[in-house]
Amino acid sequence: MPEVQGAPTVGIPENNESQISTSLTIQVGNEEIGFIESFAPSSTRTITRLRELSQSSGGRVVEMVPHTEDTRITISGYCIYKDKMEFLFRRIQPQNVADAGVGGFASLIAQKVPFDIYERAKHPGTGVEVVTIYKGCWASDWSKTANIGNALVGENLTVEVQAVAPR
Repeated sequence: MPEVQGAPTVGIPENNESQISTSLTIQVGNEEIGFIESFAPSSTRTITRLRELSQSSGGRVVEMVPHTEDTRITISGYCIYKDKMEFLFRRIQPQNVADAGVGGFASLIAQKVPFDIYERAKHPGTGVEVVTIYKGCWASDWSKTANIGNALVGENLTVEVQAVAPR
């Protein structure tokens, strides 16, 4: 394919195979405590319609007022390293013998501190890395875990996010 004069190039190889390097890690402070396989962030906010009160205008919308934004991340496949669980759960004791095998938590209320999710994506042509940080995450929905070797592997997790910041 001929190059268009003045058009930016991204350095994709001739065989048209590009690779985008993406990393999703879970951190508490500066400590990496796990990773995420797949996630889907989403944001919502309420919009209020302000209407005319005049009977002749039929309640025509005169202004729309946006409210605050709520961000949520749905995660499929995550891992929290067993030797790092203390950072997230602050050395809580197992509630019963069954809990002891999965690091001592059996419910969402076991999370004692928020965590951050770092999304790192590297441009295939320029090599420039863009980092997005989802700060102050609290788990709101959790399901299906398995204890495999030295890791606690979870299937699904929904987290509520306090703030989103580029770095």
